[in-house]
Amino acid sequence: MKIGATKSEGGSRSYSTTVGGAGTLPFYTFEGLNPPPVLALEVYDYLDSPP
Repeated sequence: MKIGATKSEGGSRSYSTTVGGAGTLPFYTFEGLNPPPVLALEVYDYLDSPP
């Protein structure tokens, strides 16, 4: 997925970022090349009980 469009593509950004396109699973660098990560998230699936 491409985020942003440069001026040559009809957009107003100076650069664009491509998310995805990996050839292997994460951290399996011995099988192929992976693009650098673009996003990092932390998800909590439970709430701590109030004190």
